[in-house]
Amino acid sequence: MAPQSRSTNPPLDILILTCYPYLRSPSNTMTYSSTLTSKGQITIPKEIRVRLGLHEGEKVDFISEGGEIIIRPAKTTEDPFAKYVGILGGFPGGVEEINAWVRDMRDDNE
Repeated sequence: MAPQSRSTNPPLDILILTCYPYLRSPSNTMTYSSTLTSKGQITIPKEIRVRLGLHEGEKVDFISEGGEIIIRPAKTTEDPFAKYVGILGGFPGGVEEINAWVRDMRDDNE
């Protein structure tokens, strides 16, 4: 297995593709193309996948804004803090003790 090439450019958060009725490629840009399959699929060119930090099995979002199509890594709905739930264990005394502690705190403030 060949080692993967490493890009010196940081991954992009977003890629903007502008739709034109003809191909326009200024000298300072790179043009990539893909073929649409009968199933409506395209292959994202490797250079673009590397710039976006995409890996096999990851999802992308396609956003249409005016005359532009934006491709970006899909936003996750996963709670980033979920992995920390319960890491410190339960509160000694359980729910009853928590409620008593809160009542005491409220009584002190009155």
